[in-house]
Amino acid sequence: MSLPDDPHLPDDPHLTDLPHLPDDPHLPHLALPSSPLRVAAAQATAVPGDIAANARGAAALAARAAGEGARVVVLPELHLCGYDLTTLATHPDRCEVSADERGTVADPRLDALAGAAVSHGVTVLAGAPVRRADGTRTPSWRSTRRAR
Repeated sequence: MSLPDDPHLPDDPHLTDLPHLPDDPHLPHLALPSSPLRVAAAQATAVPGDIAANARGAAALAARAAGEGARVVVLPELHLCGYDLTTLATHPDRCEVSADERGTVADPRLDALAGAAVSHGVTVLAGAPVRRADGTRTPSWRSTRRAR
């Protein structure tokens, strides 16, 4: 089977194995993006248990990546808390960000990073254990706790 003739699709032999899509006005138009999506992988030395400092450092990385054309910035796993297993196990309060009743993270220690993302128009992917409003933690904290 092949795709319907579409001048917006590239001439790629790998696409010929896709099933034929019916002419349905409710299906999205099959067109490639008009510009490339530049993604930056950013890394810096993080301070164990210092979310505010790590968020400020991440904000600087996000600003730099945006200045070089990135629209998405990806930080290492648990970068915001410094990914230090001892600190995660012994001082979880220093490593967790807070979420409200809806599960939205609104921790003021992340303000510098959120501000940089907004002002530079980039999406930043960053991670830290989350303490929910009901006191429970995200699974990443529990799995790290078991690993020690």
